[in-house]
Amino acid sequence: MFWDDVIPVFESLYPGIEVETVDIAGPLLVQRYKSESSTGAATADMIIDNYGPQFIDLESDIMPRESSQAGDLPDFAKSNPGVYAVAADPSIILYNKALLTGDEVPTSLADVAALGAQHEGMITTYNTDIAFGYANWWTLVNEIENGTTLMEELAPNTTFETDGGTMAEKIAQGEYLAGYFQGGIVRGVLDDLGMADIVGWTFATDHNVVLPRLSAVFEEAAHPNAAALLQDFLLTAEGQSILCKSGMTAVRTDVDEECDMFALSNITDELGEESLVMPPPLSEDFVNDRADLAAQVSAAAGN
Repeated sequence: MFWDDVIPVFESLYPGIEVETVDIAGPLLVQRYKSESSTGAATADMIIDNYGPQFIDLESDIMPRESSQAGDLPDFAKSNPGVYAVAADPSIILYNKALLTGDEVPTSLADVAALGAQHEGMITTYNTDIAFGYANWWTLVNEIENGTTLMEELAPNTTFETDGGTMAEKIAQGEYLAGYFQGGIVRGVLDDLGMADIVGWTFATDHNVVLPRLSAVFEEAAHPNAAALLQDFLLTAEGQSILCKSGMTAVRTDVDEECDMFALSNITDELGEESLVMPPPLSEDFVNDRADLAAQVSAAAGN
């Protein structure tokens, strides 16, 4: 977890601040914040997540601050007042190295679709009930020219899951040949999980969905100044370097050499800007389309 690397450095810079984290993602994060806020209980000081809609749900509670690092960030990383992308992780393809070798290794969503057609049920990804899965599917269908066609080719032969760790384990065990729309952060932890020898990864070179990992400080937080310092630190060159070494993808361009392929600008140079697709960071359509998109994917899957 990236916090294990970030917190000791941050606390050494600001000795009076102690950072505690709670691992909650997606809509549950919003529910918890609103529940605590409504009862007067202590709430989170800052949130970080790669699912944009909750930043709309909590917009009135977010401090519309300007980070001290704003001038060094790309435009997409500072789309709304007080909301900053600390990372922007590309989706990747995971595959079983023992079962797929050479030209069999899928390097695009089109390759994954072809693999699924040959091996029904042996490719996997997140379903649309999971925020991360919905974000990837929505971006595919709405932001990519042939996305609907790809969805119709991928979905019928996909086995849907709800947990990234489960998918990685099943790929390692050979239950699945490959998984697509996998979180880019997995690249940095395959060694730690003991899977690097059997599970490989590639970028999707045709259409690579990139999900910004957004951050925001709450205006009525108990420790807003400390949270603002932490948000700014994550956006510094030092903070970005720590994040990329933890498996995240840096958004700043002045850490390219240090972060290698864990810097978005280097990935852009490698794949081409046209191959990287990012959902509108805080889009009402993104929020409101969920039921329709879920039905569309379900129908394509034959459910």
